[in-house]
Amino acid sequence: MDLNFDVEKDLSIDKFQLDKECLTHPSIYYRYLQAAGEADRLVAEKKDLLKVTVARVQIETRNRFADEGKKATEGLISASVDSNAEVVEVSNQLREAQETSIKLNSAIKAFDTKKSSLDNLVKLYCAGYFSAKGSQATQPYDRTEQIANEIRSNLGGRK
Repeated sequence: MDLNFDVEKDLSIDKFQLDKECLTHPSIYYRYLQAAGEADRLVAEKKDLLKVTVARVQIETRNRFADEGKKATEGLISASVDSNAEVVEVSNQLREAQETSIKLNSAIKAFDTKKSSLDNLVKLYCAGYFSAKGSQATQPYDRTEQIANEIRSNLGGRK
C-alpha cells in the first residue's frame, strides 16, 4: 500500500491561520480515516491469504512425504511450512500491512489531539491571547477595555 502522507506536516498547526487550519482539518482527517480503513482491510486480506497458503503448503508437504514413503511428523510438516518461500513472503506482506495500519491508526489518534489543540487555540485567540500586548505580557491580554473603547468610538463617545 503506497501512502503519500506527510504526517508531521498534516499535524502541524499555524496559529496565525487558525481559520484555514479549522477548515482543512476535517478533510485531512477524513483522508487518514479512509487510508486506515483500507489498511485494516488489507491486513484482514493478508491474514486470510496466509491461512490459505499455509493450508495448501501443509497439504502439499503431506502429499510429498507420502509419495516419498516418509513418515510425516507434525514437527517436520511445521518446519517445512515455516521455511516455505511463499509462506515467508505472505507473512512479510502481512507484517508490512500491519505496520501501515498501526501508523495510520496512530496518526488518527494524533489528529484527535490536533482537534483539541485547535479548539484551545481558537479560545485563546478569542480571548486576545495572541494580540501584541498579550504576547509580551506574563498573562493573557484582557481585551475588555479595548472592546469598550471601540464601542464608544463607534457610538461617537469618548474614550
